[in-house]
Amino acid sequence: MTRSPNRPLCCRPTSCRHNPDRGLSPLHPVDLWNGSMLTLLTVLALFIVLGLGAYAGWLHWRLWQHRRQIAQQEAGYQRQRQVHEDYLIDSIRIIAQNMVEEDLNISEGSIRIRFLLEGMELPAEERARFQAFDDLYEQVRELDTHQARQALTPQERLRQDQVREAHEREHRTRVLEAARLIRRYEFEGFGSGAGSD
Repeated sequence: MTRSPNRPLCCRPTSCRHNPDRGLSPLHPVDLWNGSMLTLLTVLALFIVLGLGAYAGWLHWRLWQHRRQIAQQEAGYQRQRQVHEDYLIDSIRIIAQNMVEEDLNISEGSIRIRFLLEGMELPAEERARFQAFDDLYEQVRELDTHQARQALTPQERLRQDQVREAHEREHRTRVLEAARLIRRYEFEGFGSGAGSD
């Protein structure tokens, strides 16, 4: 079998489009199938790309929604925290004012302020400025209060009152200084002052 010089090696002589003896057929069935397959694959690839693009867009939208929801929750949490801290600060200042004006005994005021300060989570160096409240608390914390105090005998109640009053006399000056300080103390980074950093 001799090959025509213009015909490629891959073609069969009777059905090849390069064969000049074959005649001029507008489309050969193999060419038609190859062209249709190429078009089909192109359309399929286009749909896949469009589908992936739509899915990526949907994922991006969901991520944006999720981030927005988290930001809203965080803002709500910050508002609640700020309101709570404002309440703690106001309570501390009112108790300190009552202690200075002697409307509240200093041991009870120290106990209350100490627990409110724990809720503030002040830095250790700032918290140390109010150590007098902690010192008096440590001295009187074992004494009975509320219903337990009511259940005491009159003699035991009197004995505990004498112990408490002795500790109050010992710590009075420092506790009242701390009460005056905390009344005008700027709780920077807490409550309404937290947003002004």
